[in-house]
Amino acid sequence: MHSIIRFRFVTLGIALSGLAADGVDAQVRRAQPGRSQVQVTIELKIGPDALKAAGSGACTHAPQASIYDVRAQLRAVRFAVSGQSVQLSFWDPLDGSEDMFTLAASTGTNARSVSTVRGGNAKGSGTAVFEPAGKGGTFRIDARTADGIPIAGTIKCDAFTPHVAEGG
Repeated sequence: MHSIIRFRFVTLGIALSGLAADGVDAQVRRAQPGRSQVQVTIELKIGPDALKAAGSGACTHAPQASIYDVRAQLRAVRFAVSGQSVQLSFWDPLDGSEDMFTLAASTGTNARSVSTVRGGNAKGSGTAVFEPAGKGGTFRIDARTADGIPIAGTIKCDAFTPHVAEGG
């Protein structure tokens, strides 16, 4: 049993060191293998840069999840193409309190992030709103990074597949 636990910690350490070394694109590539792919359409303005892309990505949903002891629905998006990438985790608390999100976006030349998760390492500010449509939906983002760079626009998923928890 100790070898299994040790293996999980080693794997996590390798994944985290890889994130620091090669950024958001590599994190998205590692997050996607084995997940069902759906059509994703991104239209974001990140400061002066535009990120407009469409293609296959991972859009997942967990009706029962938790973050910092807050029970919530989780919807997540992972998308990468041609050096551009987006990762969004959208938390809809079951107690009716304000939604929370983390967003990391890279245009290939600039990478920016925002987190409004209460109890975590919040950075930046803003709102994300989810508008369901059929099996999918659209996220409307209006945010600012900690250093004031605006991020605004939409992320659309044609469908959501079941979310698989990381780390077992």
